[in-house]
Amino acid sequence: MKNTPLREDRHVISAKAPATLSNLAVGFDMLGVAISGLHDTVTLRKRDDALLVITTIDSPQTLPTDNNKNTATIALQSVLESLAMPVGFDIDIHKGIPPGSGMGSSAASAVAALTAFNGFLLDPLSLEQLQPHAANAEAALCGTAHCDNVAPCLWGGLVLCHDDSIMRLPCPEGLLLITKPDISITTKAARACLPNQVTLSQGIDYARHLGCWLQALHTGDSVTAARHMVDHIIEPSRADLWPLYQPIKNIAQKTGALATCMSGSGPAVMSWVTESTQEAVQTAIQRYCDSQPWDSLFVLSPWSAPGA
Repeated sequence: MKNTPLREDRHVISAKAPATLSNLAVGFDMLGVAISGLHDTVTLRKRDDALLVITTIDSPQTLPTDNNKNTATIALQSVLESLAMPVGFDIDIHKGIPPGSGMGSSAASAVAALTAFNGFLLDPLSLEQLQPHAANAEAALCGTAHCDNVAPCLWGGLVLCHDDSIMRLPCPEGLLLITKPDISITTKAARACLPNQVTLSQGIDYARHLGCWLQALHTGDSVTAARHMVDHIIEPSRADLWPLYQPIKNIAQKTGALATCMSGSGPAVMSWVTESTQEAVQTAIQRYCDSQPWDSLFVLSPWSAPGA
């Protein structure tokens, strides 16, 4: 990657990155969508040395300030090493996305940091060039450089990703109702539950649903697309981590949701609703959540939101 100098007229830059939903039942580690309503903000201030120093983290949970354990600094270290740039920043992180929520919190911190850094460059990097550094940060925390959160966080909208290849997908009509209980599930713990092997019939079934779902998106057939949002591999393996997911899913679909699935590693639950069904679905889920010993956050978003 080319070495590019910093702008001399900029000393402080903030960037925000949106929450994202991933997997979407049919696309484990492949599909993700940016949503509105929640975002992380990272502010970088130039230092006179080459150090990266996390000065503040505004978060409801305690998060690491160790540069090797925070996705914002891991991503920055990755891009600075690739550019061979001995520059440093003080870093303020505002967590608007709850960690361990299944809504791309770690990806958003990495992407916001990279986006802020890009604003300092005289010749900014492309999104394609930034993405591997965000993926490196994800890999450092959970062991795999999956892009299903970092890609929509950078690009916005609905994307299908494979390694460095990004395909922008047409967004269907309707709204996304996200139910986020006040508990957290780490990506690392959720990935530890996954099976090492699947049967041939499971693999074929998964591929069929994904293929039909993609075709339905391109023809604007929301009913068919929703019918193919089925996961018989990933979600069942994580059932013990979040045993109340199935009740929420059942309630959502009985009250009019087109489809419901776990977002990422959970516990966030995504229900695809229409303007006419949104209120009934949310009221029913809220009634159920009120009977449980935890609070719940509700977010309503279109299928597409801008990237960082």
